[in-house]
Amino acid sequence: MIIGGLEKISLLDFPGTPAAIVFTQGCNFRCRFCYNPMLVVPSRHEKTTNPPQIMPADLLLFLQSRVGKLDGVVITGGEPTIHPDLPQF
Repeated sequence: MIIGGLEKISLLDFPGTPAAIVFTQGCNFRCRFCYNPMLVVPSRHEKTTNPPQIMPADLLLFLQSRVGKLDGVVITGGEPTIHPDLPQF
């Protein structure tokens, strides 16, 4: 899975639950109203606006360090379901 961003805590995206938000890169849609175009086709954006890729192992280490502080993880995008390793993640 290509991870393009991380919001370390959100109190809005998983109602009633403190959660981290994981943003995946890539999308097979081209919605005009998209609020994350830099994640849809990263190569179309300047390097200054491209989100850095986060290694899944680093993300999992971060989440392990937040056990007891976070109660959920929201996976969004881009479009997470285009990544074949989403179920394993």
